[in-house]
Amino acid sequence: MKKFTQPAPLHLRCYAEQQAPRMWVAVCIDLCLAAQGESAQDARCKLDVQIDSYIEEANTVDRAYYDQLVPRMAPWRQRLKYYLIHLRLAGFLLRHQACDFARSAQPSVAPHHA
Repeated sequence: MKKFTQPAPLHLRCYAEQQAPRMWVAVCIDLCLAAQGESAQDARCKLDVQIDSYIEEANTVDRAYYDQLVPRMAPWRQRLKYYLIHLRLAGFLLRHQACDFARSAQPSVAPHHA
């Protein structure tokens, strides 16, 4: 008899982007799922529901195929978009940290002009 084991916790990579006024799309690149909403938060909430439903079904109804269903990679364009967004955010954070460091390196006393 095969012993049931609980699947390992998943680390899912997702992003949301605005495609038009009041139209956001949230994408999970590890499960090839997407959801639309009027705001980033709305799209994310809808994507969360999809993810929960997908994982639940893969873990119960389709348990025999779980390893084929999770992960289920999105097309390369969506994965590339995720990494480009990730790099832009990392660049922003690095610039912000460098800017903070530069400010903290300023002299605390104004220079004396003779």
